[in-house]
Amino acid sequence: MYRLLDEYSVLRLTDNTSIPFSSDNTDYQEYLAWLAEGNTPEPIIPPPPAIPPQVPMWAVRTVLQNDGLFDQAQTLINETNDNALKNVWEYGNFADRNSRAISVLAIELSLTETQVDQMFIDANNFSV
Repeated sequence: MYRLLDEYSVLRLTDNTSIPFSSDNTDYQEYLAWLAEGNTPEPIIPPPPAIPPQVPMWAVRTVLQNDGLFDQAQTLINETNDNALKNVWEYGNFADRNSRAISVLAIELSLTETQVDQMFIDANNFSV
């Protein structure tokens, strides 16, 4: 019936009303009575991880290796006539999430937007 939003408010699920934790709020008093009956609110749903706009190119290559896509990507790069794409792959320091190079790789590797986002999250989590 309720879901915690944060440490200061709760969401009433029946009508999607956000209720601040304020003793003079009647909705909050109803929530407290509901708790007193032994009910438990649903937990906070954490926000999705932020998609980094840029990650090191070596980390992108590492994610592709870990996902078994590196050889396919390397073949694509080797066979393309796109010198800019070749240079980004070989010499680029960073990969931009919305760059043409990443879009081309995603299309050629049949990656969804969600998979590309996850690749950037994973690449951002590497440390050396």
